Amino acid sequence: MNSLLSRVACTSNARIGVIGVGNVGAAVCNNLLNKQYNLATVYDHYKSDINLGENVQVCSSVSDAVKNADIVITALPKPENIRDLVLNQQLFEQMEDSAVWVDHSTTDYFQTVQFAKDAKDRFNIETLECPITGGVTLLKQGLMTMYVGGNRSIFDACAPYLQCSSNNVIYMGEIGTATITKITSNMLATVNTVAMGEALMIAKRTGVDLEQFWHAIRYSAGNTFVWETEAPLVFNGTYDTEFAVELQCKDMKLGNDLCQQYQIPTPMHTLAQQIYNTAQYQYGKDAPSTIPVKLVEDALNEPLQVPKKFDEWSYSIDTSGNKVTVIHKFGEE
Repeated sequence: MNSLLSRVACTSNARIGVIGVGNVGAAVCNNLLNKQYNLATVYDHYKSDINLGENVQVCSSVSDAVKNADIVITALPKPENIRDLVLNQQLFEQMEDSAVWVDHSTTDYFQTVQFAKDAKDRFNIETLECPITGGVTLLKQGLMTMYVGGNRSIFDACAPYLQCSSNNVIYMGEIGTATITKITSNMLATVNTVAMGEALMIAKRTGVDLEQFWHAIRYSAGNTFVWETEAPLVFNGTYDTEFAVELQCKDMKLGNDLCQQYQIPTPMHTLAQQIYNTAQYQYGKDAPSTIPVKLVEDALNEPLQVPKKFDEWSYSIDTSGNKVTVIHKFGEE
């Protein structure tokens, strides 16, 4: 058993450094602190106004953030950010021997596999790929689903830290399996979003009450997690999943690259990808990821908003009983 496994197994007090304190990274940090784990250092190249309490050192460099860290967690938006961190900022060279790299980023499959191999072979560093799914809203509640790929014993040792941000941590297998699962999940979500916009417009144009229609589909074979959690964002006019359409387009490209490499035809995903790209060009890269629905609204000059009812809508989930139930909250309910 290496030094990290021994320390985790005996004390559950590994020293943790986090690189990337955006929506995902900040939520992960807060979840670790809420469970009173030893979050020691954080670093974000693009942010200087980080305040996580007096016990967390905000560092000015990667080397300071990973020094003496048993676990280094990264949460960066794009594959090129990970590539820059590993190659140009020399992440592995500066990490401790026998440390563990936990990457929550949704990134390139081939790059992930290669970097994990390099980390182990050249620097004695284990890698856990840990992409998360379900939305930032759930992440802040510690309710995200997390897919994990990597060495099983390392996963078992690090599981308590991962469970701070996820009540549904699923071990998928060797490195690469978690990334494939996350990318495919996002591919499904985009197809569902496009179909959702068309379905809502059918109801609107044919005179069916949108709120009643939404509830009716929730209880039907056509229901999806996207329908439950993103149609209300159309109804309140925000389209805001706290996830930019640029990043969703990035994930779709990752899926397309993977399918091309393995010669898997994906005509439905390809069409959804084109629609998402069009939405990004029309509304801007920072537009929220449900924004493709607005293409249908604008094309027909037919809004899909439901006045007032969904203005203060939010949701949580219940994963008891081996199922996922979306819990809807309206205002002060």
